[in-house]
Amino acid sequence: MHLYLAHQGGTLRLRQGRLLLEGEEDPIASFPARQVRGVALFGNVRLSTPALVFLLRQGAALHFFSLEGALHGSAGAHPDPEVLKAQLQAPPLPLARAFVEAHPTTLDIPSPALIACPQSRGSGGGS
Repeated sequence: MHLYLAHQGGTLRLRQGRLLLEGEEDPIASFPARQVRGVALFGNVRLSTPALVFLLRQGAALHFFSLEGALHGSAGAHPDPEVLKAQLQAPPLPLARAFVEAHPTTLDIPSPALIACPQSRGSGGGS
């Protein structure tokens, strides 16, 4: 789930496993925190530190926009430093060979006409 928040003066907070968008006095909306994969904040929408840390730990992308839609900046979690270190230390030839072997022209893939794709049911926002 991706959130697009533009309620001016609102604050996105983390409470009891849910992300709450609160106005000056009352809650405006509530979202299951673990289902959020990205957040776009437009204008004067605040983000509490616990909500920010939770979203970054979940790997969610955060984007900050002006009210007119100009991107101010983005934030996201850093990849695991051990994975990055291993990638940098790995010899390049086996990695290049793996890319070539995985190229679609070298794989035995059935014709697209033979691949069955389930029809998308859409997101009804179930309860």
